[in-house]
Order: sequence, then C-alpha cells, then structure tokens
Amino acid sequence: MAKREADSIQAQVPPPGSEPVSAKAIAATPTGTGAITSLDSAGLTVSRDRAGRAATLPVIAGAILALVLLVFAIGRGYNHDEEQFIAAGVLAMQGEVYRDFIYLQTPLYPELLAAAFQLTGGGDGGYFLAARLLTWLLTLGCCAMLWQQAVRLTHNHMVGLGTTLLFITSTAVLAAVDSSRNDMAPCAAGLAGILLTLRGLDADVGRRRLLGLAGLLLALSVGLKLSWGFAPLGIMIYVLLMDSGRTIRSRILDSALPLTAGGFLGLLLILSYAIGAWHGFIEGNFTYHLDTPLAWHRMIGRESYFGAEHLAEFLNRRVFSDAVMAVVILIAITMVATRATHIGPAIRERLARNRASLTLLLVVLALIAGLLPRPPYIQYFHPFAAMLALSAPFLFHALAPMFGARGAIFAGVVIVGCLPGTALLMQTAPKLVMPHKWMVNRVAEASASIRGELAAAGTDGPVLTLTPIFALEAGLDIYPELSAGPFFYRTGDRLKPAEIDRLNGVTPETLDELLRDRPPAAILVGKEEKLLEQPFIDYARANGFIERRVPRFSDLRLWVKPSRGARRTR
Repeated sequence: MAKREADSIQAQVPPPGSEPVSAKAIAATPTGTGAITSLDSAGLTVSRDRAGRAATLPVIAGAILALVLLVFAIGRGYNHDEEQFIAAGVLAMQGEVYRDFIYLQTPLYPELLAAAFQLTGGGDGGYFLAARLLTWLLTLGCCAMLWQQAVRLTHNHMVGLGTTLLFITSTAVLAAVDSSRNDMAPCAAGLAGILLTLRGLDADVGRRRLLGLAGLLLALSVGLKLSWGFAPLGIMIYVLLMDSGRTIRSRILDSALPLTAGGFLGLLLILSYAIGAWHGFIEGNFTYHLDTPLAWHRMIGRESYFGAEHLAEFLNRRVFSDAVMAVVILIAITMVATRATHIGPAIRERLARNRASLTLLLVVLALIAGLLPRPPYIQYFHPFAAMLALSAPFLFHALAPMFGARGAIFAGVVIVGCLPGTALLMQTAPKLVMPHKWMVNRVAEASASIRGELAAAGTDGPVLTLTPIFALEAGLDIYPELSAGPFFYRTGDRLKPAEIDRLNGVTPETLDELLRDRPPAAILVGKEEKLLEQPFIDYARANGFIERRVPRFSDLRLWVKPSRGARRTR
C-alpha cells in the first residue's frame, strides 16, 4: 500500500526538466481528481516531447553521418593493401582460398567479399565499388552497435551519439573506411561477439545460448583477421578470473563452456581451409608475417622502421591523437576519481557492476596486439580504437556519483577528440555532388579504358600486374600467382622453387618460366616500387608491347601486346 501511494504521488510530479504548467491552466482545471490527472497529463506530454526531441537529434545526426561516410568510402583513397583482398574475393567465386590461389591472411574475408560480388552481379566487374559499399555497411553496423550499447547502458541518446563519434572519427578507424582492407569486417563480428557476451553474462534466461553465439562470432572475427584473437582471450580471462559475482563452478559451466563451444565451431570452419592446402594456410597466416617484413624493409633501406624511435614517433603522431587520446584521458579521469575519498567507493562499485573492467581489459589487450607486428601501421591499432570507443559509455556510467560534472567531462572529451576526424569528414562531404571525383568512378573509367585497349588490339590472355584491381574491374584475367599483389612476389625468393609452386606463387626468379607458359596480353605497372616492376617493363619492351596511357591515373602505364601486323608506336 505504501509503495502504491508513493508511486501515485511520484506520478503527479512533473518529471525533472519538463516545462511547468501555468497558474492559469491550473485555475481553469476542475478541482479534485480531474485536476491532478490534468496536471499529470500535461507534465507527461511535455516530458515525452522533450524525450522525443532528444531521441530525434541523434537519429538525424546518424543519417547525416551515414551519408558523409558513404562519400568517404566510395570517394576517397586507394592503397595497394586492397589489391590482394579484392583479387582473393574475385578468385574465391570460382576457387578455394590457399588451394587455388595464394592469400596471405586468414581465410574468411575473401568468402565474404565473394558473397558481396555475387549479390552485385558476379563476373560483370564493379568489384571495387561492391567492396567499398561492403566496408561502408560494416562501418554503419559497428556504429549502430556502439550507439545501441551506449544508450542501453546510460539511457542517454547523446552519449550514444558521442560514443559513435569517438569511434568513427579516430584516425585508425577512418583509415579503414576508405579502404577494402579486412578491418571493418572483423570489427563488426568482434563487437557483436563482445556485446553478446555482455548480454549473456547479465542474462538469467538464455545465458548459454547467448554466450555460445558470442563465442562463434568471436571465432569468426579471428577468421576474418588474426589480430582479433585478443578478444576471445580477454573475455575468457574475465569470465574465469574476474567475474566475481559467480562461483568457480558457475563461471566454468555457465560461461566458459558455452563460449568455448561456440568458438570451437568457428575454429573448425577456419581450419577447414587448411585441408588439402596446409602449406598455404601456414604461410598465409604465420610464416609470411614472421619472416618477410624485416627482409623487405632491409631491401628498400628502411630498417629504421623497426626501431624504438620510429615506434614512439608513430604512436605519438598517428595513434595517441584525436579521439583515441580523448578516451585515454577519460579513463585517466575515472581512475583519478576512484581515489577521491568522497566519490571513490561509489565509482569503484559502479565500475565493477557495469563490467567496465572487461572493456578496459580488452583495451589493454588490443593495444598489446597492435604493438606486436613490426613495423607499425595504423590498421594494427583499429581494434584498439574500437575498444576505447566501447569503453566510453561504461566510464560515463561509472562517473554518475560526480552528478553534473560527468556530462561536462564527456562532452569535452567528445568535442576535443572528434574535431580532427570530423574536419576530415567535412572536407570530403562536398564530393557528394562531384561524382567524377569519386575513387570508384576513377577506377571504373581507367578499367574501361584498359578493356577498350585490349579489345582494339584483339589480344587474348591474362594481364601481368601487381595491381590486379584494374584488370579485374575490366573483366580481364589475371595471374592467380600474383593475386596477392606485391606482397608475396617481393620476398618469395626466400623459399625454394618447389615450395613457391606448392603455394601457387611466383617471384622475380620464377617469373620467366610463368610467362613462357602463359604469355600476357598486357602489362600494367606504375603503382609499386620500380625494382619490383622493372622485370615487367623489360619483358614488355623485349616483346614489342605498345605503351598506352591510362586515364585518371597519371602513374599507371599500360603495355599492350600488338596484334599481328600492328606497327610499334611510342
């Protein structure tokens, strides 16, 4: 009875922040129960209007952000990292990774790309656009998951928007948006697995099913990119050692075993690609990444990239800047607040209760995973940026005992951290009305020109190139041995010829034999180091190939095999 009376009184009081009802309105309202009902309805209506406006603003901002990200994804950027992924996706439509062509990453991303290519027309070209659109959709998926988790935890749409911006405006994440690298796909799978883990750990019903599915998604993230192995490791450490609310028996039976079962299913899928092609599986996932980076950088005189000085400069200039540094500051503020005697115990309690310790553990492990490969590149720190963004709403929630100060702190972190990335996004926004400048259209125009040159020459055969995207976009054949772009080709001579053949690869030493067996119809050069492409140019000149210009890319040079009776021109 007392509780019902308290609830009734509370319902009669306008919610905090709602507009006061005027005295004239109260005077005009009948007395008694009707007066209270009218006042309650007025207060609730105003409060709902404000809540609606508060929810609408992030939706509008999200729609604008999605449009800007679309232009960013299809309008900008080109790097040779994309070559092997798009080529592998095209070849995976007819063949198997490792067995039929060389590939130097974990096996699931080419399958995802192949599915996207099939949905968008299969063998009719358009691969570059399809791959960039896939990246855009995966980026939106990551943003949506982070926004939803932040709102679920804090019940604050603006915190959801701020969390999303901290993710998308960080340097490490933006570098993946205008690329078709295998960055966003594992991020989407990894975030989904982590968020399902958080749901499962707090669930009374369906706990094991949620955690089993989470384990599967975490394994798939590793199958998309090996560096996401930190996520299942961190979650298992947390479940077994840090989930203090449960007994050891419950942690094992109700948490660790379902996660392991789901992860085992994903692991079986990954390992299935080693059947009949274990040489390629080992080379693509382990040996290549251990042996070749130092050898290549020595070859081009960049051994200093492996030094501590270069790493420190890189971290300062590229990683610990903008949004990443802002969230690090937020973590520091939260840690300092836990030492304050008047608010520390309350914040420590909320940190333990909202599982912020899990997200912070993942932040640390993601940073370690990013530091392991040498030399450092920005894509290695993409998971680190994602985990920092994931931790932001947990820190905001834990700072509740600081009352109004936490809103100002979080707003300051978002504003300061997001300014550089937002400025870069806004610089790209005008391209929305300039489609002729979109990278996908530039690639399509160049590829159409290459196709036209070969059709005019009447020559058949594959295109010899370390830049396979243009040939594939033109609907032409490439050499599967060079589908990894420059990466295996430039350091493959460390292996014996028999091993190179077993891996479906080619190197400068074995190139002549490949070209004798399958002469090229054209040669495309210009995007890679001259020392790598010089043998291609020498072959073209020695065999009377005709040099042609490629529109929209001044650095590209196309050499076409002349038809019989054609005169050689320069």
